[in-house]
Amino acid sequence: GGGIAFVLFFDGLARTSAVSGAFLHDTLVLWVALCCWPLLRERLSLANVAAIAALAVGDVVFSGGIGHLSANLGNLLVLVATWCWAAEAVVAKRLLRSVAPGTMALVRMGVGVVTLFAYLGVSGQLGAFVFDPHQLGWLVATGCLLGGYVATWMVALARARAVDVTSVLVASVAITAVLQQALGRCPEPAAFQVAGRRAPTGVDQRVWAMLDFGDGLVSQFTCGFDGAADNGLRIFGERGHIVVPRGDTVLAPGDE
Repeated sequence: GGGIAFVLFFDGLARTSAVSGAFLHDTLVLWVALCCWPLLRERLSLANVAAIAALAVGDVVFSGGIGHLSANLGNLLVLVATWCWAAEAVVAKRLLRSVAPGTMALVRMGVGVVTLFAYLGVSGQLGAFVFDPHQLGWLVATGCLLGGYVATWMVALARARAVDVTSVLVASVAITAVLQQALGRCPEPAAFQVAGRRAPTGVDQRVWAMLDFGDGLVSQFTCGFDGAADNGLRIFGERGHIVVPRGDTVLAPGDE
């Protein structure tokens, strides 16, 4: 749960929407509920079943239905990660009978960090880490949030039933939907056209795309290595346009 599940979840989340990821993650309570009786001897009462059903319906309402779910690789990775966390919850609940929650949290975080760095090294992405002050700030902030989550999760598992603890996580989809609405949500394109060119070496040389969001909202962009661009943004409306320039200097081929 602290290792492979993190790789699957973050990779899947990068390929799907935040609401879809939160919705699939919140099915954790269903998988734990299926395992709690045969493995933990936790009986489900009618109140538990009613609560799980209410939470599931609330998830659908807050996430705007299930139309955002689709059979794509991102959703599959998030779902597999959720299954791993369900297994982890069952194993952790049994181990917490003799192991302190703090110890379990440290092991989970330690295994997670080692696994993530190993994955980045194997996939060749470790060289992207520059660790400038801005990146370090985000690294510390997200690390503190994740550490707090893991610590409180283990304490809760030690003091309450696994099915009750995982039920609380279902509220995350409501929180995610509210935050996404408050911060603004980019609509999904209704149609798109993409064209590109490859260099003789097989590397992408230039790409051009047009995204149609419906209601007359169209976005176009181009990028490449074989020409100079203004690195600017132009927003056209019915009564005028806005130009947002970049201060970067763009060199054309042959410029020094």
